[in-house]
Order: sequence, then structure tokens, then C-alpha cells
Amino acid sequence: MVTRSVSRVCAGSRSRRCRGERGQALVETAIVLPLLLILVFGMIDFASVYSDFQSLRQGTREGARQTSVSTTPGPPAAKSWDSTNCQTFGITTSGDGYDLICYTKNRIGLSESKTRVSVYFAAPWTPGQGVTICTQYAAGSLTGVFGSLLNGHAIQSHLEIRIEQPSGTFTGPVQETPLPGTSWPASCSQT
Repeated sequence: MVTRSVSRVCAGSRSRRCRGERGQALVETAIVLPLLLILVFGMIDFASVYSDFQSLRQGTREGARQTSVSTTPGPPAAKSWDSTNCQTFGITTSGDGYDLICYTKNRIGLSESKTRVSVYFAAPWTPGQGVTICTQYAAGSLTGVFGSLLNGHAIQSHLEIRIEQPSGTFTGPVQETPLPGTSWPASCSQT
């Protein structure tokens, strides 16, 4: 008994049955392909936001550690923190608070225009008391497919650590203006 596959039978035939099978495959592809693309684009966007979140957490941790040991962190490569190498929102461009915000943004390593930092503590600056570093970063869709779900939202991180060293120049909490459509949590608020 000789068996032939359907594709061989249909290869030389123009029968109605063979055209129907090709049409069926096309319909199946038209149904499955968009679902597969949505799944792939979802994985890309999720991975991008998760990577940003990990960078935010790590930078927040490094900023908090720096804040607890010294309120005057130096900028990279022997420069000074100024408006050309540190973009801030709603704070003055000098002082310990500005330096700490710039240091934290530098350690986060994401777009400074999409990152906000708050350094909150109960004044006066006293060793042994807690200081809270809060950070925000504007989430976004890398592929554009999930832009309506991600754009306009912020990922946040905060960490409280004990102050280890005195500071004669850091007089009060400092925080940038939060991202549009967001606010600082109560644990990061100056009010």
C-alpha cells in the first residue's frame, strides 16, 4: 500500500479540497500570529520596565548608603555637580541636598529627566536617626504596543537607613518635584 502525504497530493492538484487546506492554514496563521506578537512585545516591555526597576532599586540603595556616611558626595571624574551634568527639578543647584540627589541619579543611571529623588529626615541631621531616600522613574513602553498601560505611570523605590556621620551643612530635607501625575508617599513627604 502506497501512502502519500497531503502536501504531495495537493502539490499537483487544483482540487477544491487542496485550496481549502491552504486557506485553513492562512486563517490559523492570521489568528495565532497577532497573539504571538502581543506575547513577544509584552515580554520585551516587561523586561524593559523590570530592568529599569532594578536600576532604580540599586541606585536608591547606593544613594542611601552614601547619604548615611557623607552628605557631600563627589561627582564622577573629578567634576563638580552643576546644571550641565546633573538635571534636577524644583530644587536649588547647590548644597548637600543637591549633591546627594545628583549622586543618587548618577548611581541609578537612567534618564535624569525621568528620574526624581527625595531625601527626607526629621531635622536636625543627627547620627542615629533615620534618613529616607525615595526615587521615582517614569515607566514607558519600549515597543509602543503597551504604551497605553505603561506611559504616564511611575515605578518607585525607597529605603530608610540610619545616619552615621554628622553634617554641619545639611539643614533640612530636600526633594524634587514628583513626576507629573504622581506624588511622594507619606514616608517621603516633607509635610
